[in-house]
Amino acid sequence: MAKIEIKGIICADGWGYEDDTMPRDVLAKLAECKDGIDLHIDSYGGDVLAANAIGNAIAAWCLEHPEAKCTCTVGSLAASAAANLLARLPKQFERKCFRDSLIMYHSAYGLICGGPEAMRDNAVLMDLVNEMAKNALKAT
Repeated sequence: MAKIEIKGIICADGWGYEDDTMPRDVLAKLAECKDGIDLHIDSYGGDVLAANAIGNAIAAWCLEHPEAKCTCTVGSLAASAAANLLARLPKQFERKCFRDSLIMYHSAYGLICGGPEAMRDNAVLMDLVNEMAKNALKAT
C-alpha cells in the first residue's frame, strides 16, 4: 500500500518550502503503487489546479484498480485546495478524521496584475474554480 502525504503548500512547482506537495511527487508514488492508497492530508491548501491534477491522478489510478483498498485520513487540517482534493476523492476511499480535525472551504481568490482584460479573465477562471468545488461537494 502506498503512503501518500499531502502536506504544506500544494503547488505545481516547489515554492521553496520543504513540505510542498506537487503533482509529480504524487504521480511517482502512484506509479509504484499496486494494492492500495493510504492518503494523509495535513495541508492549508495552495494551487487549486495543482490539487485537481493530484485528484485526477488518484481517480485515474482508482479506475485501474477498482478493488484496491484506499483510505484518506485528515490530520489537523484540510483547507482550501486540500479540502477540494478531499471532496473529489473517488467513492472507494474510506475517509477518516479526528475529532479536532478542521476542513475549511472558501470561495476562490487570487492576485492578478494587468489591465481590465486580465482582470476579467481571472474572474472567469475563479468562477470556474468555484463551480468545480461546488460540484465536488455535491458528489460527496
